[in-house]
Amino acid sequence: MAQSLLLALAAAVLFGCSDFVYKLSQLQRIPPPTFMMTQASLFLLCALSLMLVSGGPEFGSVVLGYGVMAGIIGYSALILFLRTLRVMEAGTASTIFRLSFVPAALLALLWLSEPLGTGEILGIVTAGLAIAMFSLPGAVAARAAAPLGAAGIATAGSPYRLSLAGLMMLALATLLWGTVAVVYKKAGLTGATAPTFLVFQAMAFNACAHTVALSRG
Repeated sequence: MAQSLLLALAAAVLFGCSDFVYKLSQLQRIPPPTFMMTQASLFLLCALSLMLVSGGPEFGSVVLGYGVMAGIIGYSALILFLRTLRVMEAGTASTIFRLSFVPAALLALLWLSEPLGTGEILGIVTAGLAIAMFSLPGAVAARAAAPLGAAGIATAGSPYRLSLAGLMMLALATLLWGTVAVVYKKAGLTGATAPTFLVFQAMAFNACAHTVALSRG
């Protein structure tokens, strides 16, 4: 249990770092499809390396199906999140996006029949209050795209209130990312091995990323 908790905390820290990198990419006006295509290629390289050092592939219909599902849903969630970062502060957007444990807990209840404990219920209530606070007039704010300085970083910007469309986009990204977590859990319960699962996820992620990027020229 202690090891699982430490791994979860480490993952949270790494996710925070990735959110920061996402925001930097948008401050430098890198088109989201182009950025995601580059990320997808590195993701696949890392997944293949992990599979090779872990003893090679273990193919099966379960690992293939859930891996592809996680790749498609994960890509959809991240590109929506990336687009949101263009018009929203990283701290605000990341806080809402990382509330994906809420839809994950609800989906786990419906799909995996996992019970909700007191901690999960309190977490969901707290998350709901947090979203409500972000939605208060003047609370959900961000900076518009700003002129870039010599280093390619925004040097100025004007605050504005996030539109309903932007908030809905972020909510959809959060829902999809929570779904990915449940797919991970379901795949593990059905015997899918993590390294091979990640390879199939990365392959599907790559297919989505390259298709979208190339179709946009």
